[in-house]
Amino acid sequence: MNYTSQHGIPLESCYPYTAKNGTCKNICPSPRYKIAGVNRLSDKNESTYAEALFLGGPIPFWLNIPRPVLNYKSGILDFPEKECAEQSKGSHFMVLVGYTPTYWIAKNCWGRDWGEDGYMRFKRGQNFCNMTRSVFQPYL
Repeated sequence: MNYTSQHGIPLESCYPYTAKNGTCKNICPSPRYKIAGVNRLSDKNESTYAEALFLGGPIPFWLNIPRPVLNYKSGILDFPEKECAEQSKGSHFMVLVGYTPTYWIAKNCWGRDWGEDGYMRFKRGQNFCNMTRSVFQPYL
């Protein structure tokens, strides 16, 4: 947060995410987008996330990762919170980027070979893999 507030974030087209360790390079000209702050969406009501997504854009969130998420190829995941916790292989951040009345659309950072071209769809209204515990929305 401190780094992005001071230096900004370049466009992905100039500095794409590689999912590899390396040294950061200052190769991109302006524009750079600086995050001014973060709102924590603490309400466990998922409908507030839909409103925040519609009004403010993408929302990073933290979730437990069970094997069905690791091996996800396509479709709408419907995995109850209890089963997800029991089968969790760790935790991970993703970004909510869209929704329908019945499911969320999230972008993952594992590349385009994972899921549906790098995206996952999962059922709304069931606190999928404890997603409501850490939901933040940055603002510019």
